Formats: sequence, structure tokens, C-alpha cells
Amino acid sequence: MSQEMMDAVVFTEIGKYEVAKRSKPVIRQDDQVLVKILAASICGTDVHIRAWNDWTQKRMMPPVTIGHE
Repeated sequence: MSQEMMDAVVFTEIGKYEVAKRSKPVIRQDDQVLVKILAASICGTDVHIRAWNDWTQKRMMPPVTIGHE
């Protein structure tokens, strides 16, 4: 059985994002859920990542899939 794919925004290098295909998460336990996102927005963390400042350099190493809400 092939893995289902989804679109994800990936921070690929300093100042650059791209939409890429990633494997959909798999539910492995009874207390887990998979939520389908119909719309999304940019949060303050995303702005920090794009700025590539001291905050980002201590927390991110590309490539990183963006999104945490």
C-alpha cells in the first residue's frame, strides 16, 4: 500500500519557502486524530523564520516543514 501524500510548506533555505509533497501522518494510537486543514495563515513564528535572525538560527535548520497550530 502506498503512503498518501499532502502539501506542506517547507523552509528550504534562508529566505526561501516552497510547497512540497510530504507523507500524510498515520494514526497509530486510539488517542490520536488527523485533522484536515481547509485554510491557514501566517503566524509570528513564520515571520521570525523568514527573517533568519538570532532567534531563528538557534531554533531552525533547513529544511523544516512549517506549521504548528
